[in-house]
Amino acid sequence: MMTDIRLNSNGDIDISGSVISLTDPGAESTAQRLFIKLRTFKTEWVYNTDFGVDYFGKVFTKGPAKALVDAEFRSKIVNTPGVSQLIRFTSTINQATREYTLDFTVVDESGETFSLTI
Repeated sequence: MMTDIRLNSNGDIDISGSVISLTDPGAESTAQRLFIKLRTFKTEWVYNTDFGVDYFGKVFTKGPAKALVDAEFRSKIVNTPGVSQLIRFTSTINQATREYTLDFTVVDESGETFSLTI
């Protein structure tokens, strides 16, 4: 199982008492990886321009097809290191307000189940 540098709620490195802490292996680490990937725009990270969601190509288009947006997010979720299985995926898209909400549940490699809302 993998561990990562723990980020705080603002997405900054969590330095408590002058110590950089690490995520617990398992669900916490996998959830943090998902959170980072799903909030990163594809091409935003110069060292891996394929990392992240294709927001400009598939999400922020005029009248995006919900099926295509869902497919983009599903693909990113199931291809995240640590994710073993996507067991629930619920999304809504509001064309008038241009809002997309996503709620899903995954099982990580350790067998832990957790949910995230983006």
